[in-house]
Amino acid sequence: GKGKISGHILDTEGEPVDEAKIRLKRGKKKLKTILSDMNGNGFFEFGGLEAGQYKIFVTKKSYKRTTETVLLEEGEEEEIEIHMKKSKK
Repeated sequence: GKGKISGHILDTEGEPVDEAKIRLKRGKKKLKTILSDMNGNGFFEFGGLEAGQYKIFVTKKSYKRTTETVLLEEGEEEEIEIHMKKSKK
C-alpha cells in the first residue's frame, strides 16, 4: 500500500504557521510542493507515497528554512510536527 506524511507547521511557541511552502523530495527527486493550510491550523499532507526516505523543506518569509527527514515504511502513515524559528530580521 501507499504511505502518507502529514502533520502541522508550528512556530517555536506552538502557534500554527499558515501558507508555509512545503517541498517534498526523495533523494534528488523533487516530488511535490504544497502550502500549509490557510484555515489557521498549519496542517499539511502528502499522500500516495512509496516506502523510502523523504526530505521535507519548509520555507516562509521571516522564518528560517526548516528541514525534516522522514523514513516511511510500506503503507505507513507518519504524522509529524515541524517547528519553524523566526529569522532575526
